[in-house]
Amino acid sequence: MARWPSSPQWRPHRPRWPRTSPPARRPSTNAWPVTPSRRRQKQGRPELNGIDGRKSGTAEGYSYSDANKNSGITWNKEQFLEYIKDPKAKIPGTKMIFPGIKNEKEANDLWAFLAQYDKDGKTK
Repeated sequence: MARWPSSPQWRPHRPRWPRTSPPARRPSTNAWPVTPSRRRQKQGRPELNGIDGRKSGTAEGYSYSDANKNSGITWNKEQFLEYIKDPKAKIPGTKMIFPGIKNEKEANDLWAFLAQYDKDGKTK
């Protein structure tokens, strides 16, 4: 009689640890930080804290494209919502690779999230 790997006779079930105590879990090293700026710093992207009222292409620690630096945009809700629908159409020549957010509710929710932080990452 052949024994297949899925048959119970092939390998008896043995728990990997006593059933009373599961293995201890190490804290994750990839846990998401609390503020958007810390996330973006880890990913090598420009900081978005304090975006409301800031000129485009001026956040420290990131090399913006010339198109973004010279766009003349000062971020506010209207500019952001227009930009986030299609970034390449709003600033031709930008190096941002993002198709945009077409859904207005999602775009408004994103602006509300970003606008709640001041330049230091604290909620207003």
